[in-house]
Amino acid sequence: MCRYSLEWRLPHVPCPGERVLIAVDVPAGSPVPPEVMALWKPGAGYAVCWNSLTVKPIRRWSAEAKGAARKRNLRRRLEKKMPLFADMLAEEEIARRPGYFAGE
Repeated sequence: MCRYSLEWRLPHVPCPGERVLIAVDVPAGSPVPPEVMALWKPGAGYAVCWNSLTVKPIRRWSAEAKGAARKRNLRRRLEKKMPLFADMLAEEEIARRPGYFAGE
């Protein structure tokens, strides 16, 4: 499902009336409903807006994936700034903060 609405979109001009004139829920992929387009006037400050109503669950990284990404980013930063000492500095940093690079 998605929602088409007619909302005030001029941030530096106070809204003359309702902030949202109309909101219509329709199936995803549907065109703008005619009742929304009937109220829209070009240059009036209101814009046709689209919002998705289906909420996907947030996908969290596992501790292993988070730790691997942190090690990879550390390696990339060190290779860019100090390529000769990148291995040594990466090992020292991982030994200094093992929990962080384990994904905790």
